Amino acid sequence: MKRSYSLLTITTLLTLALTTAISHAAGMEKPIQTAGLGHDDLGLYFDQAELTTVQTATHAPKPITQVAENITVITAQEIERWNAHSLQDVLAHVPGVLVSDAGREVANAATIHIQGSRFEDVQVYLDGVRWSDMASDYSLTNQIPVEIIERVEVIKGPASSTWGSAFGGVVNIITKDTGNSPTPSGTVTASYGEHQTHGASAQVTGQAGPVGYLLHGGLLSSDGLRDDRWLDRDTLYAKLSAPLPGQTTLTVSMGQFKPAYNYLAWHEIDFGANWDESDRLATATLTRPLGDHLHLQLYGSLLNKKTADYNEWPLSSHTLIDNYATEQKEHSGAMRLYGDLGRHALSLGAETYRNNYDEYKFEVRGPNPISQETWALYLNDTIKLGRTTLTPGLRYDSNSIANPQLCPSLGLTYQVNETTLLRALAARGFRRPVTNFKQSNFVRPPYQINPALESETVNTFQLGLENTAIPNIRWKATAFHHDSNHRWIDDPDTARNLVYINGDGVVRDGLEVELESERWHGLALIANYTFVAQETDATFDPGNSIKDPGETILANLIFDYQGPWELHCRLSGNYTWLNTWDASYNERLDTMTWDLTATKAIHLNERRRLDLFATATNLFNGSHYDHAAHINADRWLEAGLRFHF
Repeated sequence: MKRSYSLLTITTLLTLALTTAISHAAGMEKPIQTAGLGHDDLGLYFDQAELTTVQTATHAPKPITQVAENITVITAQEIERWNAHSLQDVLAHVPGVLVSDAGREVANAATIHIQGSRFEDVQVYLDGVRWSDMASDYSLTNQIPVEIIERVEVIKGPASSTWGSAFGGVVNIITKDTGNSPTPSGTVTASYGEHQTHGASAQVTGQAGPVGYLLHGGLLSSDGLRDDRWLDRDTLYAKLSAPLPGQTTLTVSMGQFKPAYNYLAWHEIDFGANWDESDRLATATLTRPLGDHLHLQLYGSLLNKKTADYNEWPLSSHTLIDNYATEQKEHSGAMRLYGDLGRHALSLGAETYRNNYDEYKFEVRGPNPISQETWALYLNDTIKLGRTTLTPGLRYDSNSIANPQLCPSLGLTYQVNETTLLRALAARGFRRPVTNFKQSNFVRPPYQINPALESETVNTFQLGLENTAIPNIRWKATAFHHDSNHRWIDDPDTARNLVYINGDGVVRDGLEVELESERWHGLALIANYTFVAQETDATFDPGNSIKDPGETILANLIFDYQGPWELHCRLSGNYTWLNTWDASYNERLDTMTWDLTATKAIHLNERRRLDLFATATNLFNGSHYDHAAHINADRWLEAGLRFHF
């Protein structure tokens, strides 16, 4: 099985490469110069990509053409085009990413899976703060207001040589900069939809004296699109920046996000579950140049997460049967030295963070403190050798509850010609043990802790091609092989399989293909397709009841129209098929669901613009859910306005 799928991916890549090479050799004309989705001319894509920098690959900015990892960048402009309420609304269309949510409700809980990974394998960062829950590695993103996001960089596959415990991938959320003008600018948004769904937000940036600022406030509420799955969310966020002596810049950010919602209303068994959360974060960054080419950065952060999970049975009488609450406190610090030294672009750093975790059951605090501490050293280099770029990396992680890990990586990019870029990557990754599997006060039955549980590890190999030789078309293909070991499984020797132990491995082979056209009469096509085949020797995989073999197919088809009178419309189809989850879930994931967004811009003057927008979610009432308890909502309509000043 492993060989057949590896052969499939290699054959597909070679076929695409051969087709492109023949087309280029035949002297096909260069693409016409029309407006693309992210650039003006696909024929000049790689020239413009040199101006596009990303920082997630090495913790330092560098051109995306020098990045060997399979990475997708989502910009603030894209987020606005989707009229998104939460990040998962946008991530659902990223190649290789499966977003499994609670019925496609408004900003409800969702899990993120990358190339067939479990949701716990994906690490999420906000302003450098590790956003994942310490006890479970659950990475919720519905708390974060999308209005503050400048861009999101998604690494698909292990990224441990830069980020440490990042087994399946990284979602790095980078917030917007402060303003640099004494005249304030910003955005005010208001929306209203069916089922008493309404939202409002205001954001302003500017500069008061030497201090730049960004201020945000927002609220979102819904009575629930289906089965009483209600939502209330309040968000506040501020960022300040100021110059200090010695060309040093100080940037601080503070935020408070408070979502509360029903994530399960299972009327067939009269059971419900509600979630209440309060997140507070603060960060401080000092950046100072050391000469003309090097920069020193000092970083610190504080995070406080409080959650409460209320289970009701019977739901009809709202009888509380379980109340499980947590409080997580994390403080972290980092020092980074990075810069471009000509042929080398170095990123050297040290990180440390400590978590303290309290558990409560019916407001009774657990007797034993739960904590973990990590420190790490890493070095990443980008070696530029003409058309070739080598990207070696190495990171050492020491964790108080797990064995230390040393993770190397070696990447390569090669500019074959002006239309073709080759990427290759070999890397080792790991995932530290979930704290609740090793130490806990209130382990939810029927599970028990195992203090001897150790980290999972993975070796990954990736090969990718990106090409613009075909007129009016840019395509990208990536083959990947993720071979993991020491996976956590149920101990077959314990009664009722209640203890997790390190078991055998899981292999995931796959192919990811993306295609983007230039505009023709204002219409552009975006399509992507991902196939994942996985095998396992494990009897059970926490978070995912894996079958052997298992397959996943993800596909997105997007028609993007930019017409006269500044009208922008987007019809997007999302398709998921998989047989990797337990059949008892009674999921329905083999239907194409379609969403439609439309935005009309009205320029009031040079500085002010009014956007009128409307969204139809699940346009044709498709069924798309991962569990019978999470049946998705039917077609849902919303409209609003966005005022830029």
